[in-house]
Amino acid sequence: MSENTVAARMAELGLAGRPPKKRRSLTRQGKRRAAPDLVGRTFTAVAPDVLWVGDGTMIDTDEGPLYLATVEDLFSRRLLGYAMSEHHDAALTVASLQMAVATRGGNVDGVIFHSDRGSEYTAARYQGECRKHGVVQSMGRVGCALDNAAAEALSRARSRSSTCTGSASALGPRLA
Repeated sequence: MSENTVAARMAELGLAGRPPKKRRSLTRQGKRRAAPDLVGRTFTAVAPDVLWVGDGTMIDTDEGPLYLATVEDLFSRRLLGYAMSEHHDAALTVASLQMAVATRGGNVDGVIFHSDRGSEYTAARYQGECRKHGVVQSMGRVGCALDNAAAEALSRARSRSSTCTGSASALGPRLA
């Protein structure tokens, strides 16, 4: 059935199509206090454990979405921590930060952790975990992916290198 046929039939019945909804950004300035941008798109570090970046991404699997949170050291470009869960929340990002801290031996006082302004990074639970380890939070602007380009690049590389079909449990350990 052609578009003109549908339009003619709708006109006969007195029906009209609805205009498409206006797209809106998913990220909004929240009520939680966000950290200042200490990085300013300068994604280079002079030594290990000076600047870390983090990001979360969704992986489509046959069993449903799986969320991955990562922490990367920008000096070595090493993946220090990651966590996977069926829920995209502060527990996920806390687990990835805890793995990164453990990878570095527990002494990470003064490390700058740069992320986007997602609710999982502005959550009180995550901010408390950062304070506990002496990690200084830094966040890019609302809705600006370029302010966290280094972490986004890691997420893009991961999504290009794997298409997940089959069991999500084959991807590795997850949070409950």
